[in-house]
Amino acid sequence: MARRFKFFIYILIYFSALIFGHQAVGQSVIPPNQCAIITGATKDPEFALDTIEKFKGIGDPLVIQSNNGFLATSIGIFDKSQADIKVAEFKAKKIIPSDSYCGNADRFIAILYPNKNFNTLLNEPEKNLQNDLENRLRYLQVREVELSNKAAQLQRVEEGLNVTREQLNKKYEDLEILKSKLSVKEQNLQAKLNNRLEEFEIRDREVSEKSSKLQILETDLNLFQDELNKKSEDLQKLSTELDTKADNFQSEVENTLKKLEVRSAKLTDEATRLQALELELSKKFTEIEAHENELEINAKTSDQKDKSVTGWAKGLLNEITAGDDN
Repeated sequence: MARRFKFFIYILIYFSALIFGHQAVGQSVIPPNQCAIITGATKDPEFALDTIEKFKGIGDPLVIQSNNGFLATSIGIFDKSQADIKVAEFKAKKIIPSDSYCGNADRFIAILYPNKNFNTLLNEPEKNLQNDLENRLRYLQVREVELSNKAAQLQRVEEGLNVTREQLNKKYEDLEILKSKLSVKEQNLQAKLNNRLEEFEIRDREVSEKSSKLQILETDLNLFQDELNKKSEDLQKLSTELDTKADNFQSEVENTLKKLEVRSAKLTDEATRLQALELELSKKFTEIEAHENELEINAKTSDQKDKSVTGWAKGLLNEITAGDDN
């Protein structure tokens, strides 16, 4: 209960600060039947004082504060029936700027009066100025409007506080409902969180087991990699040896081919010679066959001639045999 009351007080203070911290928009501090001749606006009080000091002895110079933070410089407040005439007169004499006007707006929240030396702004005219009955009357009228604005402001604040109090009660009830809903959601979330924690623990164990297996596999992989590296080195050596042997074999093959080419050339020459010899032998055998036929015809005639032919044939065969050996 104390916690609820403290919360309510905090909210009340917050909304009160919001309400009192801003100037409520009310009626102008200038009476409705009057208006101020505005010659310019600034946020610098010193500049405003320097500006209205030029109007000293001409009118009733003063500064009007707006609810937006600006300070309006004025040559004085006049009845609306005379305002246009005064504005035209001052402009004709070049006392006030050409864009000056006589205004009375709701944003005018306070009238500030210069002191005798025009070096500071006062909320009330100085005492020697209050002897002027007209200024005193205007001052009282302004104060009346200011008090009326304050009263309206306080009434709005009171109404706002009543509304705020009802809103706070409603907000508190809504917060209680929301709190109960959040409590249920919190329990559900806690249950889900516990389930998720159990799942994470299971996954953590699985990951730990997989990590151990991966470490073993990594060790085996490293050993296998070392073995592959060793075999790669052996293959590299073997490849070098094979390249060397291949180069040597290539040289031997080239030398052998050269020898075979020489041998082939010799064999070609020998084959040519043998072909020529074969032709020669063919001719001689033809002659022998002719001679043998002749001998067969003449065999009966002479044994002596037969012996002579036989010896001649043997001699011829011996020559042929000797030529083949060469």
